[in-house]
Amino acid sequence: MFSATANQVTGKINQQYNKIEDYFHLKKTNDSLLAANEKLYNKLKADYALPDTASNIKIDSCNWIP
Repeated sequence: MFSATANQVTGKINQQYNKIEDYFHLKKTNDSLLAANEKLYNKLKADYALPDTASNIKIDSCNWIP
């Protein structure tokens, strides 16, 4: 009887400890997610950067000398 009660109490304490431990690991998890999001955002910007349309290269074929 005492053993079963002790196991229940120990189980409840362990559950509460795990919840507290998880809470304190949230900052580390959040920092990791922020870094991953930043990498993905930067990759998106690089992959989908609009070309510079302000400058055009024109080749004058009239002055071409063979």
